[in-house]
Amino acid sequence: MKFSPMAGCWILIVVACVFIGVIGFSAWMFGRVQFAITSFTQPEPVELVVESLDGKQAELTALTSQLNDFKSKIEAKQASQLEISAAQMNIAIASYPLLEGNRGMLQVEKIADGFIQARVSYPMKSADSFSEMLGQSLRGEEGNLRYLNGTLFIVPELMDGGPFPRVDKIASDTETEVTNQFREMIAQTLLYGWNENPQLQPVFDNVTEVKIADDKLVLSYQPDAPRQLAVDNSENGVMGVIVKVVGIICVLFLAFAAFVIVLMRRHRKRLAASQE
Repeated sequence: MKFSPMAGCWILIVVACVFIGVIGFSAWMFGRVQFAITSFTQPEPVELVVESLDGKQAELTALTSQLNDFKSKIEAKQASQLEISAAQMNIAIASYPLLEGNRGMLQVEKIADGFIQARVSYPMKSADSFSEMLGQSLRGEEGNLRYLNGTLFIVPELMDGGPFPRVDKIASDTETEVTNQFREMIAQTLLYGWNENPQLQPVFDNVTEVKIADDKLVLSYQPDAPRQLAVDNSENGVMGVIVKVVGIICVLFLAFAAFVIVLMRRHRKRLAASQE
């Protein structure tokens, strides 16, 4: 009985096609993402003034006292409420090491009409081509930086991990719409440092309500009250699309390989039966 190499050749051909398809799809997605980034970013950042703490020691002390009191009451299972104004947010950014990464990139303008409105100038990596991006990755380089300059409209919501700053809208200075996938990315950036802090996470886990009341952000804790969680309507974004497509391609390839193997076995059985 001779072994036919055709099945193996077909599998290799399919593997090559899958590989080329994944590379082509990645390049297409890269171009799509880079075009989007270029459309709503600018080559230079906008200067955002960091809140001066001169003569504001009393305000900083009062804010720290509010935060500590809120944390202590939650730990003691006592009802508590924390109100934070836009001015206090800027003081927190300017003074607390945990928020140091937002200095010069985020400035809260006001809290009104159900939104926390803030000016931003966030750096975003970009590359001129797919090959350039691969080269930068291999060399460990940061890549070109462009800046998302504009105004965020943030809606505070309560999720499983605590208060979440959902970015409802970004008014870019380029007057180009910023898609939801990038709004989600900015929201995650706002949480950096807070959501993994061992001292703050227990507090966030126990907050039962978060809302905007007049011109303040209000966090509430009621020991016996159910947590008023928002519905997560977030999209998967670019990475989610890539994972789905690659997953579908892999499933189709495995199905094809299994089909070829079944045909090979049937062919061998027929050959063996014909030779008996």
